[in-house]
Amino acid sequence: MPCVSYCDEALSPHVQVDCDDFKLGGISGAVLFACGSEPTDPTSGSEVSAIIEAGNAVLIQGTRIGIPAGSPVTVTSAVACGTDDTVNYDRTATLFDANLNAANDVFYNLANRRKFGAAIFYNCDAGDAFYVNPPSGIRAQVSPVVTDQNTEYRRYEGLFAWRDLNIPLLTTAPSGVFG
Repeated sequence: MPCVSYCDEALSPHVQVDCDDFKLGGISGAVLFACGSEPTDPTSGSEVSAIIEAGNAVLIQGTRIGIPAGSPVTVTSAVACGTDDTVNYDRTATLFDANLNAANDVFYNLANRRKFGAAIFYNCDAGDAFYVNPPSGIRAQVSPVVTDQNTEYRRYEGLFAWRDLNIPLLTTAPSGVFG
Protein backbone atom coordinates (compact mmCIF):
# COMPACT_ATOMS: atom_id res chain seq x y z
CA MET A 1 0.00 0.00 0.00
CA PRO A 2 1.53 3.35 -1.00
CA CYS A 3 2.15 6.00 1.64
CA VAL A 4 0.07 9.17 1.60
CA SER A 5 2.28 12.22 1.49
CA TYR A 6 1.51 15.92 1.65
CA CYS A 7 4.09 16.26 -1.09
CA ASP A 8 1.68 14.45 -3.44
CA GLU A 9 -1.18 16.93 -3.09
CA ALA A 10 -1.76 19.13 -6.13
CA LEU A 11 -1.21 22.84 -5.60
CA SER A 12 -3.69 25.43 -6.75
CA PRO A 13 -2.30 28.43 -8.62
CA HIS A 14 -1.27 31.64 -6.85
CA VAL A 15 -3.21 34.58 -8.29
CA GLN A 16 -1.82 38.11 -8.30
CA VAL A 17 -4.19 40.96 -7.48
CA ASP A 18 -5.19 42.80 -10.66
CA CYS A 19 -3.44 46.12 -11.29
CA ASP A 20 -1.90 46.11 -7.78
CA ASP A 21 -5.38 46.78 -6.36
CA PHE A 22 -4.36 45.84 -2.82
CA LYS A 23 -7.01 46.29 -0.10
CA LEU A 24 -6.64 47.81 3.35
CA GLY A 25 -7.56 46.05 6.56
CA GLY A 26 -10.07 47.27 9.09
CA ILE A 27 -12.86 45.08 10.42
CA SER A 28 -15.69 47.19 11.81
CA GLY A 29 -18.18 44.48 12.67
CA ALA A 30 -18.87 40.81 13.09
CA VAL A 31 -21.68 38.31 13.24
CA LEU A 32 -21.24 35.55 15.84
CA PHE A 33 -23.33 32.41 15.23
CA ALA A 34 -24.57 30.03 17.90
CA CYS A 35 -23.33 26.47 17.54
CA GLY A 36 -25.60 24.61 15.14
CA SER A 37 -26.80 27.84 13.51
CA GLU A 38 -23.92 28.35 11.09
CA PRO A 39 -25.09 29.67 7.70
CA THR A 40 -25.12 27.35 4.70
CA ASP A 41 -24.09 30.35 2.59
CA PRO A 42 -22.26 33.06 4.59
CA THR A 43 -22.55 35.43 1.59
CA SER A 44 -26.37 35.35 1.68
CA GLY A 45 -27.68 38.47 3.37
CA SER A 46 -31.17 37.00 3.69
CA GLU A 47 -29.92 33.80 5.35
CA VAL A 48 -27.58 35.62 7.76
CA SER A 49 -30.29 38.19 8.62
CA ALA A 50 -32.80 35.40 9.26
CA ILE A 51 -30.39 33.67 11.66
CA ILE A 52 -29.85 36.99 13.50
CA GLU A 53 -33.63 37.69 13.65
CA ALA A 54 -34.23 34.18 15.01
CA GLY A 55 -31.88 34.97 17.91
CA ASN A 56 -29.26 32.43 16.83
CA ALA A 57 -26.60 34.99 15.93
CA VAL A 58 -25.60 38.44 17.12
CA LEU A 59 -24.40 41.40 15.06
CA ILE A 60 -21.59 43.49 16.57
CA GLN A 61 -20.88 46.85 14.91
CA GLY A 62 -18.87 50.00 15.54
CA THR A 63 -15.79 48.06 16.62
CA ARG A 64 -12.20 47.61 15.60
CA ILE A 65 -11.23 44.01 14.91
CA GLY A 66 -8.05 42.54 13.45
CA ILE A 67 -6.98 39.07 12.41
CA PRO A 68 -3.29 38.57 13.19
CA ALA A 69 -1.21 35.68 11.88
CA GLY A 70 -2.05 32.31 13.36
CA SER A 71 0.36 30.47 15.65
CA PRO A 72 1.36 27.01 14.45
CA VAL A 73 0.61 24.04 16.66
CA THR A 74 3.37 21.52 16.08
CA VAL A 75 4.31 18.01 17.07
CA THR A 76 7.88 16.80 17.25
CA SER A 77 9.03 14.93 14.18
CA ALA A 78 8.81 11.17 14.44
CA VAL A 79 12.04 10.95 12.45
CA ALA A 80 15.48 11.97 13.71
CA CYS A 81 16.77 15.12 11.99
CA GLY A 82 13.24 15.78 10.68
CA THR A 83 11.26 18.99 10.84
CA ASP A 84 8.43 19.28 13.37
CA ASP A 85 4.99 18.83 11.80
CA THR A 86 2.43 21.64 11.86
CA VAL A 87 -0.83 19.94 12.75
CA ASN A 88 -3.03 22.96 13.40
CA TYR A 89 -3.04 26.71 14.05
CA ASP A 90 -4.23 28.72 17.04
CA ARG A 91 -6.01 31.71 15.50
CA THR A 92 -7.53 34.87 16.93
CA ALA A 93 -9.42 37.99 16.03
CA THR A 94 -8.50 40.93 18.27
CA LEU A 95 -11.30 43.16 19.55
CA PHE A 96 -11.39 46.86 20.47
CA ASP A 97 -14.96 47.91 21.31
CA ALA A 98 -15.53 51.39 22.73
CA ASN A 99 -19.25 50.63 23.11
CA LEU A 100 -18.80 50.11 26.86
CA ASN A 101 -22.21 50.13 28.55
CA ALA A 102 -24.28 48.03 30.95
CA ALA A 103 -26.02 46.07 28.17
CA ASN A 104 -22.69 45.12 26.59
CA ASP A 105 -21.35 44.10 30.01
CA VAL A 106 -24.13 41.49 30.04
CA PHE A 107 -23.41 40.50 26.41
CA TYR A 108 -19.65 40.00 26.93
CA ASN A 109 -20.14 38.20 30.26
CA LEU A 110 -22.39 35.71 28.46
CA ALA A 111 -20.11 35.54 25.39
CA ASN A 112 -17.10 34.70 27.60
CA ARG A 113 -18.98 31.68 28.98
CA ARG A 114 -20.00 30.06 25.69
CA LYS A 115 -18.74 28.79 22.40
CA PHE A 116 -19.77 30.19 19.00
CA GLY A 117 -20.06 27.96 15.95
CA ALA A 118 -18.89 30.46 13.32
CA ALA A 119 -18.23 34.14 12.67
CA ILE A 120 -18.27 36.60 9.79
CA PHE A 121 -15.83 39.51 10.14
CA TYR A 122 -16.72 42.51 7.94
CA ASN A 123 -13.83 44.39 6.33
CA CYS A 124 -15.29 47.90 5.98
CA ASP A 125 -12.68 49.37 3.61
CA ALA A 126 -12.81 46.53 1.09
CA GLY A 127 -16.52 45.76 1.55
CA ASP A 128 -15.80 42.04 1.81
CA ALA A 129 -15.70 39.63 4.74
CA PHE A 130 -13.79 36.78 6.34
CA TYR A 131 -15.76 33.67 7.30
CA VAL A 132 -14.52 31.46 10.14
CA ASN A 133 -16.16 28.09 10.77
CA PRO A 134 -13.70 26.05 12.86
CA PRO A 135 -14.35 22.44 13.80
CA SER A 136 -14.28 23.13 17.56
CA GLY A 137 -15.95 26.55 17.66
CA ILE A 138 -14.86 30.04 18.71
CA ARG A 139 -14.32 31.29 22.26
CA ALA A 140 -14.58 34.90 23.41
CA GLN A 141 -12.03 36.29 25.86
CA VAL A 142 -13.13 39.90 26.48
CA SER A 143 -12.56 42.33 29.39
CA PRO A 144 -13.31 46.00 30.05
CA VAL A 145 -10.39 48.42 29.98
CA VAL A 146 -10.62 51.75 31.79
CA THR A 147 -7.41 53.77 31.98
CA ASP A 148 -6.40 55.94 34.93
CA GLN A 149 -6.33 59.08 32.75
CA ASN A 150 -8.91 60.69 30.49
CA THR A 151 -6.75 60.38 27.37
CA GLU A 152 -8.19 57.12 26.01
CA TYR A 153 -11.61 55.61 25.41
CA ARG A 154 -12.94 53.22 27.98
CA ARG A 155 -13.56 50.02 26.09
CA TYR A 156 -13.68 46.28 25.84
CA GLU A 157 -10.56 44.51 24.61
CA GLY A 158 -10.00 40.89 23.96
CA LEU A 159 -9.98 38.04 21.52
CA PHE A 160 -12.15 35.65 19.66
CA ALA A 161 -10.01 32.50 19.63
CA TRP A 162 -10.23 29.24 17.69
CA ARG A 163 -8.07 26.41 16.42
CA ASP A 164 -8.19 25.57 12.71
CA LEU A 165 -5.72 24.42 10.11
CA ASN A 166 -7.60 26.51 7.51
CA ILE A 167 -7.17 30.27 7.25
CA PRO A 168 -10.25 32.54 7.49
CA LEU A 169 -12.09 32.39 4.16
CA LEU A 170 -12.17 35.67 2.23
CA THR A 171 -15.69 35.98 0.88
CA THR A 172 -18.33 38.41 -0.30
CA ALA A 173 -19.98 40.27 2.57
CA PRO A 174 -23.63 39.29 3.11
CA SER A 175 -25.73 42.04 1.55
CA GLY A 176 -27.65 44.30 3.93
CA VAL A 177 -26.20 42.89 7.15
CA PHE A 178 -23.42 45.38 7.91
CA GLY A 179 -25.25 48.57 6.85
